[in-house]
Amino acid sequence: MPSRAPSSLLSHAGAGGADARREAALEAAQAALQDAEARFRRLVEQVPTVTYICDYDEAVSIRYISPQIEALTGFPPERWTEDPQFWTSVVHPADRDWVIDEMARRTREEIPVDFEYRIVAEDGTVVHLLDQETIVRGTDGRPRYSQGVLVDVTELRSAQARLRVSEAQMSTIVESAPMPGCRRSPMRFAGRSPASTSRG
Repeated sequence: MPSRAPSSLLSHAGAGGADARREAALEAAQAALQDAEARFRRLVEQVPTVTYICDYDEAVSIRYISPQIEALTGFPPERWTEDPQFWTSVVHPADRDWVIDEMARRTREEIPVDFEYRIVAEDGTVVHLLDQETIVRGTDGRPRYSQGVLVDVTELRSAQARLRVSEAQMSTIVESAPMPGCRRSPMRFAGRSPASTSRG
């Protein structure tokens, strides 16, 4: 009869096969993710809004941001992705602390970002952004990364500010107008009234 391999060798071979299968599955998943990201980039780079992908961490490390960010802020995409904390430096000083805290809190509690804040563009212009994201989860239900959009709402906010100024001006005019019930005296003409000049 042919000799049988020791059970320890068979067990080792089985474990090695399982490791190989896990590694192959991991590589296949990574390839699928890279393919999905490539397709996502091709799609979003044709959309007028800015799109992004972030690692799901409290630092909100930007993995990818679409080219439209340069037209909006003056800073090229590489500035945003090469320095994980660059985005915090361009948040408006009056908004920076609460934005960083709110981003971290929502990450901890797994709540998608959906709020507005201001950033300062390279030329000093203040830009109002609406930031909305979606949390992408793995098969285990845990967040893997987030993807979202940045929408420029500066003109909308400027229009609202102008409207508030106009409303305030109108309120001032109304409040300074004569009280209801007060009537001005009719104008009098010097000499004869217009009716007396008509010919009979």
